[in-house]
Amino acid sequence: SAASDVYKRQTLVAFLAVVIGFLTIAPSEMSFDDAGYNSKNVLEHLQVIADKPHSVTDYEAHEEVRQYVLNVSKGFVGEENVRERNYLTPSNKNPTDGIEYVGADLVEANEIDCEYDIRNVLACLNGKSETGVLLVAHYDSRGNIKRYGELAKSYGAGDDGYGVATLLELMRYFSERKDALENSVYFLFTDSEEPNMYGSLLESKNTELMNKVNLVINVEARGMNGAVYMFETSLKNNKVIKLFRKAESPVTYSVAPAVYSVMTNYTDFTNFLAAGKNGLNFSTLNDINDYHVPSDCYANVNTATVQHYGEQLLPIVEEYVSDAVYSDMNYFDGTHDAVFFNFLPEVFVSYSSVTAVVLAVCVLLALTALIVVGALKKQFDFKSWGKYIGFVLIGLAIAVAVGMVVSLVTARLNGYPWSLVNVRSACSDWILVLTAGAIFAVLHFAAKHLLRSDGLRMFNFAAVTVQAILNLIVAIALSGASFLFLIPALAGVIYLAAEHFVKNVWGKRTVAYLSLFCIVCIFVPLIFSLQYALTIGGLAALTALAYFPFSVLLPMLYGEIREGKAQEKPEEAATASAQ
Repeated sequence: SAASDVYKRQTLVAFLAVVIGFLTIAPSEMSFDDAGYNSKNVLEHLQVIADKPHSVTDYEAHEEVRQYVLNVSKGFVGEENVRERNYLTPSNKNPTDGIEYVGADLVEANEIDCEYDIRNVLACLNGKSETGVLLVAHYDSRGNIKRYGELAKSYGAGDDGYGVATLLELMRYFSERKDALENSVYFLFTDSEEPNMYGSLLESKNTELMNKVNLVINVEARGMNGAVYMFETSLKNNKVIKLFRKAESPVTYSVAPAVYSVMTNYTDFTNFLAAGKNGLNFSTLNDINDYHVPSDCYANVNTATVQHYGEQLLPIVEEYVSDAVYSDMNYFDGTHDAVFFNFLPEVFVSYSSVTAVVLAVCVLLALTALIVVGALKKQFDFKSWGKYIGFVLIGLAIAVAVGMVVSLVTARLNGYPWSLVNVRSACSDWILVLTAGAIFAVLHFAAKHLLRSDGLRMFNFAAVTVQAILNLIVAIALSGASFLFLIPALAGVIYLAAEHFVKNVWGKRTVAYLSLFCIVCIFVPLIFSLQYALTIGGLAALTALAYFPFSVLLPMLYGEIREGKAQEKPEEAATASAQ
């Protein structure tokens, strides 16, 4: 039947979009070639680093990891280019013979005190210019319990063995090319990140180092699997993002840095941002069930994830060290923020926040023009438009409420207090899929039984109106998140224009299918990525994010279904007449 064919076409397009979307955030296969980033070397480092839990209070194991980092670094860059940055704290309970301490004035000035000393390691590959990029990773593992679900005694394979081993492999690679370096590379292995970020705080106050660094790249891990995300940048990041574009297989969405910038955040990168440095922050996000627990161990290391760190970081650093233009200490001081997101595999879209505002205004003006044209032709019902805007907002409220309830129930069933970013569940992906699917099914049922044919068009106008207004507000207030509303709003405006001006039925259908493909291809991997970052505790935000584009797609897709059913009725009548 015609309606059945419509369902099949829509399902096929959506399925292809989901597959291609997930390929966009799929990490890479391993490499064993020393001519590039060699994952085998990284795995060898990880075997040593993650042999035992090595928190700041696991004194012997902690010192073993530090000595390993020291010795490997000296082998790559020379003993004269490796410095021990050890800081003695007033309440130190771990005195060690032969340790030389520095920065007593920094410890006192920043009122730092804890029961252990802080032992950073700083290595340098000197370029023609002493201006350089600072690569940061912390070598202490999680050792204390502060939140439910964190069982302590992590082996630190992911957090932050991934970061430490990545830096050591990058050190090997660039040490073999040190004669060609235009700019310097500084490798900082920080201590005490897990309990209080004191290691990075002290180095961010170290003016001797900070006066040489114009870019900071922090390498973290929150889980063991999946893609490595660039999830945070400095403010006014347009020049930083220009450099980031050199990464191979980049995975990032500007909504993450935008939202992260207004949330409380805790990584070493935070201290360098406070010191006024520009930079990038990288991390795995999946799976939180292996984060800060004993299963953060070598047995659960993901080789594709290990490779993905190198594929993104090596080209960025290689570009930096090979061009003297980056030796300007003020080079990365940008003028505006960038908006960016992944679309297709290896397709990274970025544009300025100014462009985001211009696009938002253009979409709103185009929508206004369509409304005016419809009103002049007496084809636009303002009362119905207002009613359906109310329906759209009610649907949003329902989606948020359902997401909140499910996240609260999930937290309770798993025995954790509810938290936006720390509700662990072994079935988080399925909870997200089933919750969003249930909401979509209810909306589809409502559209089927409550919307007349003319109501679909007004519902579309209403959904696009909400998107267009939010797009303009967010483009001005939080530009990095504006694409979330731009894409559905733009698709909706184009569809409404095609519906009004294009007489060929396949012209309108083409717009609908392209809208379906683009929205699903972008939003499905994005929503799953945010679920990895927020955990199922953020389900209310995730269902809202899924609802917005679906509210625009629904009248497009259901309109075609009704057209298919309308085609069936004349055929049925003709068949009955012939009989």
